[in-house]
Amino acid sequence: MINKNNQSQPLLSNLFIDLWSLFYLFMVYAFTMIFDEANIIVFAIYFICAIPFVFFLDKFLCICFILSTMSYFFLGGDEGIWSLYTILAMIMLLRMFLLPKNSLQVKSVLCLVWVVSAVIVSYLYSKYAYTMGMFAMLYNIVITLLVSITVKLNWQTVSSFLPRITSLQIIAYAVLLLIGGHYDGYGYSVSEDINHNTFGASVAVLSMIIVIKIMFYKGNLVYKFIWILSLVLLMLSGSRNALMALIILAVIVFMIAK
Repeated sequence: MINKNNQSQPLLSNLFIDLWSLFYLFMVYAFTMIFDEANIIVFAIYFICAIPFVFFLDKFLCICFILSTMSYFFLGGDEGIWSLYTILAMIMLLRMFLLPKNSLQVKSVLCLVWVVSAVIVSYLYSKYAYTMGMFAMLYNIVITLLVSITVKLNWQTVSSFLPRITSLQIIAYAVLLLIGGHYDGYGYSVSEDINHNTFGASVAVLSMIIVIKIMFYKGNLVYKFIWILSLVLLMLSGSRNALMALIILAVIVFMIAK
C-alpha cells in the first residue's frame, strides 16, 4: 500500500502541474488581449502563479519557449524587465534556495565571473557606448547559467507535455486569426502589430514540434489534425521562408525516423 501511495504522488503532482500549465497559458492569452503593455501588477500575478513551477522548472521553461516564438505579441514574452524570463530566473533562484544541494558550484561561479568580466571589459572599451546592450548580454548569460544548473528535461516533458501545450498554442493562433486576423497584403497574422513572416516563423517552429511528436513518439490522430491545422495557418501567413524551412526539416526528421 505504501508503494502505491508513493507512486501516486508524482502522478497527482504531474496532473496538477499539467492543468496549471494550461491555466497559465490561458492567463497569458487573456492578459495579452486585455492589456497594452506589461506592468508590475501583471508581473506580480505572473510570478505568484508561477510559484508552483518551482519543482517543475522544465515545464515552465517549455511555456517560456513556445511563447518566445512570437515574443513581441504575448504580454510579458519580450525581453523587458517585466517579462516571463525574469520570472523564470526568480523561480530558478527560489529552487536553488529551497534545494541547497543544487546551489552554485565553485567552477560555475568562476565561469560566471570570468564571462561577466569579459563582457563588461569588451563593452567598456568599445567605441560604441551601448550600455543597454551590455546589460542585455549579462541578463542572457545569467539566465543561461541558471538554466544549465537547475533545469533537467525529462522524457515525459519532451514527449508529452511540450507537444500538448504546443497544440494549445496552435489552436489559440487559429482562434485569434478567426476573431481578429490582420491581412497586410502579403499574408495573414494574428495582429496588425505582428508581421506575417514573424507569425509564419512561429507557426513553423510549433508545427515542427508536432512533427517530431508524430514521428518519434507515435502521436495520435489528434496530433495529426493539429499538424494539418498548423500547415493551414502557415499557408495563410504567406511566409515562404517559414514554409520552406518546415518542409526541409520535416523531410530530415522523416528520414531519421525511418
